[in-house]
Amino acid sequence: MSAYTGVQKNFALRYMSDRHSTKTEDKVHVTSVEYDHMAANWPLLEDLLAGTDAMRAAGNIWLPKEPRESSIAYDNRLHRSFLFNGFADTIEKLVSKPFSQPVTVQGEVPEPLDLIEKDVDMSGRDLTQIGRDLFRSLCVYGVGHILIDFPKTDGIESLADERARQIRPTMMHVSPTALIGWRSEKQANGRDRLTQIRIKQTQVEPKGNFIDHEVEYVRVITPETFEVWRKEFDEDEFTLADSGTHSFGEIPLVTCYAHRTGLLTAKPPMLDLAHLNLAHWQSMSDQRNVLRFARVGILFASGFTDEEIEDGLTIGPNQLVHSNNPDARMQYVEHNGRAIESGQKDLDALERRMEALGLQPFMQKT
Repeated sequence: MSAYTGVQKNFALRYMSDRHSTKTEDKVHVTSVEYDHMAANWPLLEDLLAGTDAMRAAGNIWLPKEPRESSIAYDNRLHRSFLFNGFADTIEKLVSKPFSQPVTVQGEVPEPLDLIEKDVDMSGRDLTQIGRDLFRSLCVYGVGHILIDFPKTDGIESLADERARQIRPTMMHVSPTALIGWRSEKQANGRDRLTQIRIKQTQVEPKGNFIDHEVEYVRVITPETFEVWRKEFDEDEFTLADSGTHSFGEIPLVTCYAHRTGLLTAKPPMLDLAHLNLAHWQSMSDQRNVLRFARVGILFASGFTDEEIEDGLTIGPNQLVHSNNPDARMQYVEHNGRAIESGQKDLDALERRMEALGLQPFMQKT
């Protein structure tokens, strides 16, 4: 793999698997090419949503270091910068608007499917909550998925027994960041049919009596089979942990799009707003940096000998600065403020443009 710089490096560290391994066997956790193309836009979106701490942690990726700027000066500037989060604010407004009223099911629903409205995933989440998750995914990434799952029915011999144990389908929101690969085939009618999907998940499991650790899994689902691959702690390889068949006949994945570019692929609809927010982050950093110098004048001195300077010049209201040179002088060089005014105008203009972009989805169209 060639060296990455800037945004590409950030993307590679977060999402890409080792596609160029010297080993030739298939790796279940390797992301697909289509996934990689989409994921190139995700680091900026997720860092903006995470806020100031995440933008600072990204460092030089989102806030470039200036030529000849020392590491100490850059770190000081970085940690004085804060994020005006127009992107996250817009996403929250978009997501909340369709769900001002809870999602309800109209009409009669047979048992045990009537339980889905209040508990879609056997953990107490209702349709409104999973709807918000799906719509948030659409607003951020441009695509979102719902996986229809069904528990194992080993030992269940009748429909009555199944209903008595409340065994029923569940819905699970699958973020596009978790759907790491898929395959499809073109049918005779021209439609694309999914033949395989791979979903990466992480769950916390106990290790010993007191310690917990995160364990990675990859679920592989085809129209007839399923597999669960587990990454062992402190190991790089995934091993097959479970497998079996199902009778649905298709891959039970429902996909919604906001900005579709292909099968299971999309472009983030608010990407332009995210880039404007990035420009605001960088401009805000410059503005706060110039304010620091404008608030504290720069002391200029001339005519002092090297010995006088080495002995130390104490500056203060109750101190007398003396020199044997009658032409020695000291004065403060103050900022004229024009750069501050120009910087503030740039920030104001960026905020207006962000507001305009954020309002576009709310505009009524004919």
